[in-house]
This record gives sequence, C-alpha cells and structure tokens, in this order.
Amino acid sequence: MNYIQEDLTRVYISGDGATWIKQGAEYLNKALFCADKFHIMKYINAASNQMLDEKDTAKSNIYRLLHKRDKTGFIKYTEEMLKGTGRQ
Repeated sequence: MNYIQEDLTRVYISGDGATWIKQGAEYLNKALFCADKFHIMKYINAASNQMLDEKDTAKSNIYRLLHKRDKTGFIKYTEEMLKGTGRQ
C-alpha cells in the first residue's frame, strides 16, 4: 500500500527494539519507534524483578509513572532502582 507522505502526521513502528526495526524509523519520514506492549511488559518485569522483595511495588510504580507520562518521575525512580541493585 502506498501513502502520500504529506498527508501523514506520524508513522509508528513498534517491535522489540532490534536495530533493523529502529532503522526503519530513521528511514521513513515522520516515523517514531515505540516498543510494543509485549516487550514493554517484558522490560518492566526484568527491571522490577531485580528489586527482590519489592518487585511488585516497583512494577506498580513503573506502570503508574508510565501511565501518568511522568518522564521526570520515571527517570528519578529508575535511577533509584539502579542504585539499589547496581545492575541495569
């Protein structure tokens, strides 16, 4: 299917973040890469599982910050998580 690029506002390319997928976002005009829901959940689980006894709280906090679109709060919270675990 062909699209008239001038009529497009945004093209979303989603996936796991592999290099070839991200390059598609660079190649296409008005494109933006975003991780798909499956991989977002996978990455959140991996990060929160490092918090051991606090993993459920960490997962809840991450989802809450993402839902609120609180980028500053998200960065601050994940930096604190990193300090606590020492692992990315």
